[in-house]
Formats: sequence, structure tokens, C-alpha cells
Amino acid sequence: MKQFSRLISFTLLSVLMAACQGKEQNSELKWGETAETEMFEITPTDIQVNQDSNETEFIDVDGSGKEVIIDLEIKNTSGHLVKIDRDFYYHSFGVLHEEEVMKGRTTISRMDIDIMPFPIYQGDLDEEESIETQIILFMDVGELFKFVFDTDRHIENENYEVSWKIESNW
Repeated sequence: MKQFSRLISFTLLSVLMAACQGKEQNSELKWGETAETEMFEITPTDIQVNQDSNETEFIDVDGSGKEVIIDLEIKNTSGHLVKIDRDFYYHSFGVLHEEEVMKGRTTISRMDIDIMPFPIYQGDLDEEESIETQIILFMDVGELFKFVFDTDRHIENENYEVSWKIESNW
């Protein structure tokens, strides 16, 4: 009986460890590829980086900053209604980058529509409904690495569900 109990404990521990390891793995896709998560299908369709004040759409930037606009499509595959609001954008999406003044240190910039109310989609997203929207960010000059997403809304420098590599000279 003791061996059976150990076998059950070992099996449960193995399953738990495998589940935890699976969550930590980050899928990296090419720009334009669709990520299929447990709740959404997400496709970044375009990226625009403006460093010249003559080109910016939402805020003037001087020589030390840039405006990043990412167009994306989001489809609700969760099986229920999902609210798209400030918290959804802020906690689920970001751009992993290195600022010029902080060489060697990466950070994630996020969009906060409470501070800067951009004209983006906000509201309910019905089951199987799709929208086109944008992520709009302002950051210091530096290298852009990845556009990241996390269904659980816990993005950090190395903790996100899926990413798209940003190929650029910005």
C-alpha cells in the first residue's frame, strides 16, 4: 500500500511540474502569424515606429523618444463574452525593449489608456467576434525586441505566453 501511495504522489507531482513548466515556455512567432491562446486568436498585422515629430500621430516626440503603433486583430475564442478595457490592454500586451540610456537592461512598455485616452476599441467582445485595434506606446530611444502577450495578464520581462519578434532598425 505504501508503494502505491508513493506511485500516486510521484505521478501527481510529475503532472504538476509538467504543467508549471509548460506555462513558463514562451512561444515566439514571426510578425503576422496568429497566436492561438486559450482565450484569443491574436495577429499583429503592422507596426509603425515614429521618431520624428512630423510623423507622429498621437503625441509629439523629440529626438529622445519614439511612438510605436501596432495594428492587431483579436478574436474571442474563449466561449464567453470578454471585456476589452484599460486593464486588458495594460496587463496583457507590451513591447520588450532596451532603452538607450539603460544599456543591457530590458523592460516592458505598456499602453495605459487612463493616462492617454487613445481612440482604440473598448467594450465587450462576444464569443467568436473579431476586432481590429491598436497598441500605442511612447518610449525612450532604444532597441525594440518583441511584442508580447499573456492571457493571464501577468507580463514581465521573461514571463509572457507568446511573443512576436520585431525586426527593425529602430
